[in-house]
Order: sequence, then C-alpha cells, then structure tokens
Amino acid sequence: STAFLTTHDYGSGSGRGVLKTEDGGETWITKFNGYAGTIWIRFFNEQEGVIINGGSMATTQDGGESWQIVPSNNIPSFQSNELTLLTSGNNSCQVIGNHIWFGTSKGRVYRSKDKGHTWEAFNTSLGSNAIITSVAFRDTLNGIALNVSSFVTVFSITADGGESWNNLTSSPGILIGNMEYVPNTDGVLIGTSDISGSPTNRVSVYSTDFGENWETINNDVPFGGIEFISPNVGWTSRGIITSSNQPAMYKWDGDIFLSSSDIRTQDNVKLYPNPTADYIFIESPK
Repeated sequence: STAFLTTHDYGSGSGRGVLKTEDGGETWITKFNGYAGTIWIRFFNEQEGVIINGGSMATTQDGGESWQIVPSNNIPSFQSNELTLLTSGNNSCQVIGNHIWFGTSKGRVYRSKDKGHTWEAFNTSLGSNAIITSVAFRDTLNGIALNVSSFVTVFSITADGGESWNNLTSSPGILIGNMEYVPNTDGVLIGTSDISGSPTNRVSVYSTDFGENWETINNDVPFGGIEFISPNVGWTSRGIITSSNQPAMYKWDGDIFLSSSDIRTQDNVKLYPNPTADYIFIESPK
C-alpha cells in the first residue's frame, strides 16, 4: 500500500516535490519539497532510494521519510543543454541491485554503483547528440541503450556495466522508444512505441536475443512505458488517449516463450525404442 509520486510541469515553474502514500493512494503527504523529484524515483529496497532531476539528486535511507541531497562533486557535471528524459517513463532509468543507470540527451549514460551516492558518466557509441530514451540491463554488466534518429531506432550495447559501448548492426525495422528487460530471462526485451503517424510506429515488439532480432506482439495500439516483474506478468500504459473508452493501462499475463506454434514444432521429436524396459533415446532436429 506504500508508493511514491512526483509530477513535472515541463519547465514552467519550480521543481515539484516527492509525495508518499501508505494507504494505497487514498492520501498523500509531501516528504521532500521542490528538489530533485521531477524525473525519477527509484528504490533499491524498502528503505533506500534515490530521486533524480538531471544533476539534482537526493537519497533516502529511511523509506522516504527524509532525504539527503547528493553533493554536486559526487555527480559529473551535465554538459550544456544536456537533459534527462521524461518521455519513456520507467524505461529511461534502471536499477539492478545497488546499481542504477540513466541516459541523457547527449548520448551519455550515468551510472552509480552505490545506490545513487556517487556517480560516473560514460559516452556511448550513439553519438554526442543522441537522445537516449531507454536503457535496459539484464545484470550489472550487460546492457543496451536506444536512440531514435530520423525515425530509425539505433541500439548500443555494453558488456562492462556501461563504461564502453558498441552499436548493434541489426535494427528492428520499426520505431520503438521504450524498452524493458524481462527479469529472469536470458535476454528477453520488450519494446513499444507511441509515435503518431503510420501504424508501423504504434507497436509492441519483443526480442529473445537482447536486441539482435525482434518479433511483433501488437501493431495497432500506441503503448508507452513498460514494467515487467517476471516473464509472465507486466504492465504498460497507453501512450496516446483519444477517447474516454480507451484504457490507460494494460496488463500482460501471457508467456512470450510458449505459443501453439512452439508446440507444433516438436512433432519431429523421436523417442525409441518402444516399448522400452530400462532406457529411452530422445532425438530432436533442434
């Protein structure tokens, strides 16, 4: 029943605060007013968390009751016109263990290995003007970031926790701006886009090889940010709502690893000898 909330006014006023509820959203109390709370709130456990708004950050160690500003010398300076991004929601910032990463509008990725207390910044292979709308890590070393350039999605991968990056040569052939790693999988990613225009820009897709290849899930709903807690359970928002009868949230309760076509491919499995008394051989073309 406990949750945290922040809002953003798109630069028209002072930074918004951090609100906390302990009754499932019935009532909210301001816990940190007007500083660092306008982009991301991330918790590493029930007690320790961080709030981020560009180079303004603060941490908590008591479940959000009090917040301590991160000293500016613990945060690499943002470049001129370098920003953190709102548009991908949850997918532009990720936590694994004590680690946290987020991308910027200058093709850089910030990383903390100590729950947001100290930070490093690294250039990616996406370019110095790339707007990184999503980052996804499957562990503390292997990650992927994406940038949309001229309505083409470009991916960059890292195998050292974000210190060095290389572009993927493959592309899904469609525009996605949101990307989420599915926990407890080898390398499954879910991607979505809510860009208006062609129906091919309103898609949800998945990859089972960490971004090398992609398959379509849906191509007629403009999905927004994504959150998965297992291979079977996840949520996404509707990125564009044009009528009151359109749902704002969607829940995934399927299994992207199993379908009727997957079952049919097993028809060529051979088991012999038949009958058998003490052993059996299983032969498959795959």
